[in-house]
Amino acid sequence: LLTPGYQESPFIPFTEVLNNGNPWINGQAFFIDAAENGIFEPVSYSISDLFGSINDSRYPYYWFSQLMKGADMITEGTVPFLAVSSRTIVFVPTKDAIEKALQQDAIPGIKGGSFDSEDLLVYDEIDENTLRNYLLSYFVSNTNNIILDFPYIGSRFSSGTYLSMNLENLNYVESGNSISVSLDGKSSVSVVSDYDLFPFVYGDGCFHFIESVL
Repeated sequence: LLTPGYQESPFIPFTEVLNNGNPWINGQAFFIDAAENGIFEPVSYSISDLFGSINDSRYPYYWFSQLMKGADMITEGTVPFLAVSSRTIVFVPTKDAIEKALQQDAIPGIKGGSFDSEDLLVYDEIDENTLRNYLLSYFVSNTNNIILDFPYIGSRFSSGTYLSMNLENLNYVESGNSISVSLDGKSSVSVVSDYDLFPFVYGDGCFHFIESVL
């Protein structure tokens, strides 16, 4: 779904497998034929590669990567600080959310920020350290947290307070039909529901899109 120009449906049919025509006593089983579209094939790249790639504005996380580039968090197409953890969860503001925040000077470390005609981040003033520290609040890793699962409705990533990578408290709430996050003392921000509230998962972590900046 993140691939520019993608027109196919990610959903595939499945068939319930019964016990000689009868339900199983301990649950349900299903047969899924994924041979044609390879939906369950492993992904070969990481979230570090993902956010380190800042050359194509057709990707919906591109604008967040532009902020990371402005904060000097990207080196040669990768994000080095992500290498310290084996599992990282990222909450990524949408393009609209980032643009609105820049217009209001609501992103710490940037004054007069915007994106030019080539979708490159431009600004009047920037403080890389302040911006970097702020952006780290969007990252939660297993370096400072026990992460048993990725965040989706019904998962073992339960509602609670987690330490972000700048050691701020990030509050995660899963209500049963929605997911939201907030930093202590700030308004709650909903996870974008466009993807049925499932994260995009990679070998070293996952990310969600969120409707506003934290």
